[in-house]
Parts: sequence; structure tokens; C-alpha cells
Amino acid sequence: MTPEQLLAREPESVTTDMRWLWGFYFSHVPEMHRRCGGQHAWRKRVIAPGVSMRVYKHHAFDLRRVWRLASVHVDDKPVMIVRNAGREGDDYADRYVFDLYLYSDLVERLGRKPNDRRRGPKTRLGWQSSLAEFDGEDEPLLDVQRADGFFARTLDSPAEDWRPY
Repeated sequence: MTPEQLLAREPESVTTDMRWLWGFYFSHVPEMHRRCGGQHAWRKRVIAPGVSMRVYKHHAFDLRRVWRLASVHVDDKPVMIVRNAGREGDDYADRYVFDLYLYSDLVERLGRKPNDRRRGPKTRLGWQSSLAEFDGEDEPLLDVQRADGFFARTLDSPAEDWRPY
């Protein structure tokens, strides 16, 4: 499934809460540095005008391990696809940015000026790791063929793949 095919798919839910853009060890919007925002900062709701997240699959295997595939939209235009899996979504995290202009608009709406000096790794079009330990030069090989294929599952994985650990 290509990124375009994924966007054409009906999401299982739509939310305006953007807190899934950050975790303990990942940031899908590194310009924001939210994971450094103090204890439990990731629990606070993040609502931005005109920004929504379409969740295609969110599966919790137990109280910690998840598999989540979603896309972020600004004024109903796709900005990026975000993928998380593992403990609190931290074991695997990457993103696919469609439009750098809309991405800058997203960063602004979330509360940071795009030209702020406290920038994260260089944002570019296409797949990028969102894990904190990668600086963009030695990124792991990302599955660019399947937007829905990561962490040993796809949206069409059989039911037995989704059972608890």
C-alpha cells in the first residue's frame, strides 16, 4: 500500500488531539522538543486550530505495547503519515512528510515558529526516522514500499497477528 493509497482509505477514527506526535524517545515534530517539556508533558492534550489526525489503526496488545498508523492533516490537506509501535510507541517511530510548506504551517499552529533556532533534525520530504538517537545520517532502512507495513504487521494482517503478547 503506497502512502497515497493509505490516505484514500477510511480511517477508524479522527482526533484533534496531537499528543501522539511525541513520546518518551521519539518526536514526529522535532522542532517542538515536546519530550523535553517536563515530567508527564506527553500526557497533556495538544489541540491546534485546523489540525487533525486520522487514525487508520490503533491496536493495544496490552497496557503498554501498541501498533499505530495515522496521518496528520492541516485544513484537511495531508501533511505526513506517522507510524509507531512497541512500548508506548517508542520502539518504532517514523514519519512520511508530503509537503514541507504544510509541515511548516503545522509547526506554527502547534506553537513554534518554523525558523526558531531550537530545531530538531532536518525535516525533508519522504520517510524519516522519528527516534531520538538518529541524527538523520545513519537512519535505519525504512519500508518505503508499504506505508502500512512496519513492525512485522500491516493493516491487512490476519486476526491472529493482533492477539495480546
